Amino acid sequence: MKTGIKWLTITIVLILAVGLTAGCARKTVYQGDFAEYDLLRQVVGVVEKEYGGVYDVDAMDLALSEAVLTNLDPYSYLSSNAYTQASSATIGLLTHRTVYNEYFVTNVYEGLPADTTFEDGFHLQRGDEIYAVNGNRLRGLGSSYFSAFVAGEVGTELTLTVYREGQKVGDYTYVKQAKTAPNVSYVKDVFGEGSGIAYIKLNTFSLSQTEDGKVHSPATEFAEAMQSLQADGQKGLVLDLRGNGGGSVSVLGEIAAFFVPHEADEQVPVLQLEYTKTKEVYTQKTGKHAYVDIPLTILTDGGTASAAEALTGACRAYNPHVKVIGADTYGKGVFQRTGIKVTDHTKESELTFDDNYYIVLVAGYYYIVDPHAEGGRYNIHGNPIVPDVKATTQTIGALQDDQELIESRQYFDEFFDQE
Repeated sequence: MKTGIKWLTITIVLILAVGLTAGCARKTVYQGDFAEYDLLRQVVGVVEKEYGGVYDVDAMDLALSEAVLTNLDPYSYLSSNAYTQASSATIGLLTHRTVYNEYFVTNVYEGLPADTTFEDGFHLQRGDEIYAVNGNRLRGLGSSYFSAFVAGEVGTELTLTVYREGQKVGDYTYVKQAKTAPNVSYVKDVFGEGSGIAYIKLNTFSLSQTEDGKVHSPATEFAEAMQSLQADGQKGLVLDLRGNGGGSVSVLGEIAAFFVPHEADEQVPVLQLEYTKTKEVYTQKTGKHAYVDIPLTILTDGGTASAAEALTGACRAYNPHVKVIGADTYGKGVFQRTGIKVTDHTKESELTFDDNYYIVLVAGYYYIVDPHAEGGRYNIHGNPIVPDVKATTQTIGALQDDQELIESRQYFDEFFDQE
């Protein structure tokens, strides 16, 4: 362990993320210049000269690097993985946080630890409240506490204190596995057998890395769900983007192709990325999938952000059979460049710090392409998408009892009555 300060002469290799610029890879080397960081230089100098304790230089190096990025904006940060969503340990549980910071189960993924049935017959189900994790009360606390409480590598035990219908059921322990929960959930006939209305929950647009190092895209899962929808003869779709924080614009393009009307082999522009430094503009177009001509409701809330907002806006701009239902979206109109690799060449720490990290950095603003908007496009940063129908579910029960689902059913009834 080193006990002196090493100055951060960091070599940064810039590699554009998969899918961000249509596969175009450029490499640039940067050298940090600290001449203008006068206060930091003084603080480091005083620490070197006056501090009487023992400290780990590599830990300080990492903390300073993280601080530089997190002080830029809420969307720039340092990651240990090249992708915005690494495959990670999980118990296979999806939750919804209410305005009162209560955490209700919305999905339990088959085959993962959360799908366990205990000796007393208990099995997690939709509508259960996660009141505490490992004895730490969760109710009333923000999402950052939830993330901290459930963090951990493979083998980490999570003891969940579960409430059902307002009453404590018990404490149940699950062990995290090295699996990624599905990004897409498909339900046939969500309003009952023969209703002909499908439901798809899309959790993220982010690329992930599998255990064997391969890149996995949620667009693959989504395409499989759409194949099931067509094979099942479904005539309408509820697309649930509540809590979807966005991700890769290439995934956006692939999914948008299903809902933006276009001819065979035609690619329709849905999003423009404008880089602040270079003024370069990259246009994301629809992918290879054929348009599926069915009425569609899109469910949104305050957690619907970035690429999820862009998909909502693009569908609304091009498709006359789309109805947006729920609450105002997050309003994130900036995009990040990922895969900017930084290497700690002088690391000697005895702690388990990585040698390589990846910067996620805001690079510019994105604009939803809309032929009806002034200038043919618009930015939503700080100006969230407002739904056509306001609806917010407060109590999580059966899926079809969500207020957004009730409003969706009304829309489909009216739509098909007019045919």
